Amino acid sequence: MARQAALSHPAHALVAPKLASDTARKIPRSWSPLWYLILAVHIGVLLNLAISWSPAPDEKAYLAGGLEIWKHGRFDLYCVNPPVPKLIASLPAFLWGADARWSSYQFEIADRPEFRCGDELVASYPQQWWFFLIGGRLLLLGFSAIGAWTCWRWSTDLYGATAGAIAFVLWCFCPNILSWNSVLGSDGLATSFGVAAAYSYWRSIKSPAWPRAFVAVVFWVLSSSAR
Repeated sequence: MARQAALSHPAHALVAPKLASDTARKIPRSWSPLWYLILAVHIGVLLNLAISWSPAPDEKAYLAGGLEIWKHGRFDLYCVNPPVPKLIASLPAFLWGADARWSSYQFEIADRPEFRCGDELVASYPQQWWFFLIGGRLLLLGFSAIGAWTCWRWSTDLYGATAGAIAFVLWCFCPNILSWNSVLGSDGLATSFGVAAAYSYWRSIKSPAWPRAFVAVVFWVLSSSAR
């Protein structure tokens, strides 16, 4: 009898029953105050590291490479990484009006003139150099929130609210995330954009729609331009 009923109503027979786990994985529409507090702690730790850490060896070269793009539209100084991180990192120096006419800007085989140009930048602006460095770090660290939110949302989509909370906390207190998002470089920015690109692509494949496809393309371009 059940088989005859299924055959007489094929449309109803193909409808899968709703599982209890589907309801358990329903995504909350808003964050609880606890998540905002954890994110605030994460940003606070990044701020403390960005202000207190001494310069890394290649941060001066990052600033010089970014200024060369802003001032002259040239991408060949510090060309081992895409331009987006350098553009963001050097924006405070560019807005302040730092000059980018390097006396040591010449290429030879296996030469890296960006490090000499970075030293020249520091020598030319001994009082303002620290502002350039800290300002660039502060601009870059804010993008870590994109990675934190994406980890929370993607894990919640897949495995429920508990998994989303665990992924969120792991991102916010991961030593690698804290380290590379508090200095001038491409690693932290590329990680945030990369996770967002993968998640947006997954969503566009799971539920195809033009807005989702557009978001996926935007984050793919950003991630490719950051690393």
